[in-house]
Amino acid sequence: ALERTKTLFNSDKRKGIGVICNGLGDEISPEFFDKEYALLTEIGNNYQIRHFETDKKPIDNLETKKYLFFRALSLINLTLSRIKM
Repeated sequence: ALERTKTLFNSDKRKGIGVICNGLGDEISPEFFDKEYALLTEIGNNYQIRHFETDKKPIDNLETKKYLFFRALSLINLTLSRIKM
């Protein structure tokens, strides 16, 4: 779902995320949201969250999984509630 939000405004994720971050950046800088999206994407790509290849690191602790899930969910929720399509 996090990856899908990046394409709400443009099929090119980089351009789409720019629109989102600028829209969210009225109280907190757009750069903050850009870094948040980038960090959550990096975690998703490097750990066994989105990909389960043998070179991806597992996350076994349930509380860590919950933390990452709710962090991503909060960003998705903020994006969907604040950005008018």
